[in-house]
Amino acid sequence: MFEWVFSKFLEKRSPYVFRKLGISEKTVYSWCYPQHLPHARINPIDKAKEVLSIIAELEPNLLFLALQELVSLYGFRLEPVKNGKPPTLAQLHKELSDVVQRELEASQDGRITPEEAKEILRELEEAEIVIAREKARLKELLEKVRR
Repeated sequence: MFEWVFSKFLEKRSPYVFRKLGISEKTVYSWCYPQHLPHARINPIDKAKEVLSIIAELEPNLLFLALQELVSLYGFRLEPVKNGKPPTLAQLHKELSDVVQRELEASQDGRITPEEAKEILRELEEAEIVIAREKARLKELLEKVRR
């Protein structure tokens, strides 16, 4: 599932950076293959996903706390989904329209002020949340089809 992460990483970086962890070049390349291929090995992100899935099933609140701590280590923020329902196409359209509308309003005078930039960023973040939820839903659907 997360083979793409290692493929993208290796487009720009050498697999030798993983030597710090005692991991061979061959192993890193094997993480790029889809799991159904003979040279594939389960990559650490997919392994972590398996572990997190068990925690999610048995202790969902504990999973959220662990994920919150993990993402905060890298300077990101994690928020729970408010209504638990997958986003609709209308919600996605609204959020993206809000971004465009806010930017158009802000740039009418030929420049965007710092306050307007903050508002546009806030609108973008709201759209990103809806997009991320939809991507997760679709990836989960594809994962079920593959099994």
